[in-house]
Amino acid sequence: MVEIKDLISLCDLMLEVLRREDSNAPWIVIGAEGFSGSRYRIKQWIDALVRKAHDAREGLPPITQAEVDRDWRAVSGTKRGITTALGFVKRIRAWAVAENSKNRNSRRVGRPTNTEKDSTTRVLAALTVHHSYENGSVTQFAPATNRGLAEQFELSPNALSRFLRSRFPHEPKPHKKYAAACRNGTIGSLLMRWNRELPGHLADLTAAESGRPVDE
Repeated sequence: MVEIKDLISLCDLMLEVLRREDSNAPWIVIGAEGFSGSRYRIKQWIDALVRKAHDAREGLPPITQAEVDRDWRAVSGTKRGITTALGFVKRIRAWAVAENSKNRNSRRVGRPTNTEKDSTTRVLAALTVHHSYENGSVTQFAPATNRGLAEQFELSPNALSRFLRSRFPHEPKPHKKYAAACRNGTIGSLLMRWNRELPGHLADLTAAESGRPVDE
């Protein structure tokens, strides 16, 4: 199940990316076969975000997939694509923040003892977007880098390295193991586990974090 705070972090990252897109270019987004390039990726991100919002099970999200598809078709050939996408993300983020506030009011409220937890959440959200991850599958297999994630998602310069060391504590070169998972196609399983979507009894079967070499 998706954590509501992770959903908020993902929304923040998507807003950062969308605000760097060219909002004046006309969008041709009539159907899936007509999508291309960054516009297609943005539609995929919005679809995944809506599904994650519904998977959070913290109440009924403010938008459905049918609404997304309807509004997306409506902006075909116009210059409202980025504005529409921003609207989707802002609506989901506002709902998630409100739900998170309700949850915090129902239990003891307190700040994290350090910022590392927030950094871990942001790095994981960044990797999810970078690999176009959804439900155990990825469409982008190129390994992320410290510099790339820092520039695209405004993370600290070594955020990815710290994250990977925490995930592979016994590996002398954590990024090498992560890169091997990207090469051999097991990165989807890793992201599934890191996003806490993998059933506990199957977690040990993930080659990348088991005793088996990841690039066998």
